[in-house]
Amino acid sequence: MNTPGKMLTILLATIYFIIPASSIFAQLQNDWVDIYMQETAGYTNFSVNQISNDKHPPQNLFDADLDSFWLAGAVDDEELQPLYMELPRMDDWVINIFAGSGHNEKTFHQYARPRKLHFTLYVAINPEGHVTEHGALYKALKFPHEHTIFLANQFDIQSLNLNFTKFGLENFEKQVYKRYVSEFEERMYNTAFILQMEILEVFPGKKYDDIVISQIYFNDCIPSLHTHTPSIEKVYLNAEENTFWAEDAAGRQTLVHKDTTSVLQILDVSPDHNWAVLISMPDSPDGRAETTYLLANIYNQEIVNTRLEESTGNYLPGTPMYLESKESGDLHLFYFDQEGREQQILLR
Repeated sequence: MNTPGKMLTILLATIYFIIPASSIFAQLQNDWVDIYMQETAGYTNFSVNQISNDKHPPQNLFDADLDSFWLAGAVDDEELQPLYMELPRMDDWVINIFAGSGHNEKTFHQYARPRKLHFTLYVAINPEGHVTEHGALYKALKFPHEHTIFLANQFDIQSLNLNFTKFGLENFEKQVYKRYVSEFEERMYNTAFILQMEILEVFPGKKYDDIVISQIYFNDCIPSLHTHTPSIEKVYLNAEENTFWAEDAAGRQTLVHKDTTSVLQILDVSPDHNWAVLISMPDSPDGRAETTYLLANIYNQEIVNTRLEESTGNYLPGTPMYLESKESGDLHLFYFDQEGREQQILLR
């Protein structure tokens, strides 16, 4: 199956607005911004000032399903609503975006989709007593280094390394906390990095003026991006050990991966039969052969090593990996980065 996750594309162009260090601390003199974040049980917390369409809310951005999308507004809107997203706690971030409808290539071209995006980072503090069952209010200061990017007009995931930390984010964060303590009586209940995304320009749709984005995720996870969720009962290799098959409850077979030049071995399979780690070795009589580890997304019948490399920005291709289920029910992939350190990432 030809799924859009099989190839990831680095964004065509990125414009960096680099601010001198003196300006970073001058930014601390700016006024505080109030950002209300909706608490969710899903992938991340988010916020928009107004939902453009109840049938296509921003929750759809984070559901790991290309059939759904967020309707951000219309081409002729005077001003589009910015989207706020809480970033995972990491050294730095890669944002992965499927701009447009991910249902199929026909609907992709029918809807408008972002061409130019602007990203702003906030260091945010949730004061004690400012939490409800639906969300939390944050006091935030804007980090002065911002990104404007141009997306390619293509039916695919596109990845961008945000690189905020190289511009003095750690020192700025410390200064924000110091300023908060000096100005507010409420204790800090929680802190967060909040990313604001604004749509500045779009590719027009052939049929609709609605501007849509199907998926967003960061480098803390790899989603299935499934457009269907069949019930897989078992997985296995053929007799020649070069073809990886999945089978549903009715006995219908699905080809996941085939490589007649290699010998495959199933190392690990997730409890829901959505993910598997394979070992691939050249079918060679020499005796010594290089071993490559493969991450298979069974639902979409694809090997996602390229997506893992592009989405995380640090995966060392082909190196050992294994799956581990947490008590929470989450599934994590453990892998090695380019410096030989073990890392983990959520599989959704």
